[in-house]
Order: sequence, then C-alpha cells, then structure tokens
Amino acid sequence: MTQEALGRKAGFSASHVIAVEGETRALTMDFVRGTDPALETGGVSMNA
Repeated sequence: MTQEALGRKAGFSASHVIAVEGETRALTMDFVRGTDPALETGGVSMNA
C-alpha cells in the first residue's frame, strides 16, 4: 500500500504518513487507531 493510499484510508495526508515513518513526527494513538483498520491488523491492544 502506498503512503498516499494509507493516509487516505486512515484520514491522514501522505506527508503525515511519511513523517511518522521517517520519525520526524511522533507516532500517536490517533494515528495508530486510524491506520489499524486501513492495514487490517486486527485491532489496537493496550495490553501488549
């Protein structure tokens, strides 16, 4: 999946996805919650 497609599915811009991947923007729970369904990872667990 492209960064643009992920951003579109998750409600973020491609530049936001790129910044998180490049570690120039913090990874937030909002980002995790948005990208989880887009990536079909099965849900966010806080017990890990």
